[in-house]
Amino acid sequence: MVKLVCKYFIIFMLIIIVSSCTKDKLIFDTTYFKVEINKKGYVTSFIDKIGSNEYLPKKECAPLLALYKDSIYINPSNIDYNNSEKKITLKYLNGSVAVIGFENKGDYLRFELLSLNPRNEVEAVVWGPFPTTINEKIGETICVVRDEKFAIGLQALNINTIEGLPDGDDNAGGGGVIEPLPGQQLPDSLKNKIGQKVEINVNVTGDMPDYVRMYRGSAAINKTYGSELRLFSRDRRIPREIHNWQGQIGHIQYVEPVDVDFVGSAIAMFGCPAPLTLDIIEKIELGEGLPHPMFNGVWIKRSTIPGEAYLLNEGDPLQSLKYAKACGFKLIHMGDFFQSWGHFELITLRFPKGAGDILKTSETVRKEGISLGVHTLTMFTSKNDPYVTPVPSDSLCKTGSSVLTQDIGKEDDVIYIKDPAYFKTLGSTHTAKIGKDSGKKCSI
Repeated sequence: MVKLVCKYFIIFMLIIIVSSCTKDKLIFDTTYFKVEINKKGYVTSFIDKIGSNEYLPKKECAPLLALYKDSIYINPSNIDYNNSEKKITLKYLNGSVAVIGFENKGDYLRFELLSLNPRNEVEAVVWGPFPTTINEKIGETICVVRDEKFAIGLQALNINTIEGLPDGDDNAGGGGVIEPLPGQQLPDSLKNKIGQKVEINVNVTGDMPDYVRMYRGSAAINKTYGSELRLFSRDRRIPREIHNWQGQIGHIQYVEPVDVDFVGSAIAMFGCPAPLTLDIIEKIELGEGLPHPMFNGVWIKRSTIPGEAYLLNEGDPLQSLKYAKACGFKLIHMGDFFQSWGHFELITLRFPKGAGDILKTSETVRKEGISLGVHTLTMFTSKNDPYVTPVPSDSLCKTGSSVLTQDIGKEDDVIYIKDPAYFKTLGSTHTAKIGKDSGKKCSI
């Protein structure tokens, strides 16, 4: 291990980090990674500088930045590079011109969309997507892929640069996929179903089969040639409809416009020896002023605590302390003690003095080397929360609306509306809001 670190240090001292331009391509060198972009604005090479390995699949398209409009991806047709101003200019066949700021940070490359003119009704911009030949480990939520030797990744540098693609075309995220790794055995009955999704309830079947990969995101996905890295940014000033649950009728959500644009979208791109992946990500977080959460003095991505099992207790926490110590748990989940999600007022049945009792209990447990925790579910609002009842807050985001076709009274139990599309699948947490003034608009 000492020899390996020394080797990397020596190589680092010898490397001159440069950005150069030839007649046919741009070349960007970082400590461990070389990226080549051709005169049309396509990435043509991902090279591991230590092993001299090429990680960009042959014949795969990899635009530095693609535009998205009306379900069509528009790729660049020409690139200009101004080294003194550190700017890349991409021209597109639809007439749009993108100006991208560029910085070589040593261990990673930083790209930021500075402008797009004319807009020509472009809805979103896509960084890449970038194909790689790596398929051993795919970080679908962190946008990193790696094998035993090398890792390639993207990191979003602001809140409106997110994972996936703007059309939601993602066959990997959200579920299990039959995808055996080399050497793993697959039942004969499943050999013709590689790449297909499969539903497995581990509470019934036990452990997940080795040949099933679980994906929970779409920042990186598996491809036949290896993998694909994908981040994008949307013009959220444009209202949209989202067809959830694979487009099933009734699962439609209206997204209200907000004043957030894709100009300013920025990413960090890096490649490095696999053992150094976390080191580079940490440098990006610190160097770009991103959230860098710590727990007990340890960066959360290095801490082992988030991966530990916990004991669920919905009774007396001090009684559960005895069981936690006996079973070797260091974490106790206290169960739900909120009256509702939204305002999160405390239920005081177990803690008559409210937050004071909780603090006292937590301190008692902590002295034993155990921590108490709770799920806050801050992305949800309960139907019984003051934000929703008795008078719904105007700050609530609507998933859709329709116009009343008949007047209604307090005693009516049937409401007639013009378009029921948004109301067909209510679910357990959906409620309807009737306009305060006119009484003629019904929202959900």
